[in-house]
Amino acid sequence: MSTTTEASQVSETAIEQVVIDRLASSHSFTVGTSGRRGRGLRGRSSSSRDPFTLELVLEKSGTVRNITASPQVAVLVAAGTPFEPFLQAQAVAEIVTGDADAAVRAALVAEVLEAAAFLQAPIHAVRLRVSSWRATDVQNGWLPGKLLTRGR
Repeated sequence: MSTTTEASQVSETAIEQVVIDRLASSHSFTVGTSGRRGRGLRGRSSSSRDPFTLELVLEKSGTVRNITASPQVAVLVAAGTPFEPFLQAQAVAEIVTGDADAAVRAALVAEVLEAAAFLQAPIHAVRLRVSSWRATDVQNGWLPGKLLTRGR
């Protein structure tokens, strides 16, 4: 992975750790598509291994239709206050089916037990391939946020 930082130098490891920690502590995040916003309940982000791949489920809705039409999405992972670290990302979304769909659902329930009821609703499993994360941590002076990109 490589990083680009504005203003002050922050280690790539520090930025990556903030990304991993925020993903691990967030059971939901917002996925923005080209016309509507959909709330995604996080499935398996594999954040300890690869913060650039997120798997989640979304209700069958306009968000899924938008992803099918245009897979470029924006992601926001936040606790709801600007004084806790928050993440923004650009990603490419893919609706997954078959065994991959079943794996995403199983991982979600293993991680967030109360999500089992959500899986009874009409949903799709989605994989996001994140190209870059912008981590903003106001209390550590990361304003503007620090960029973490997948290594080339």
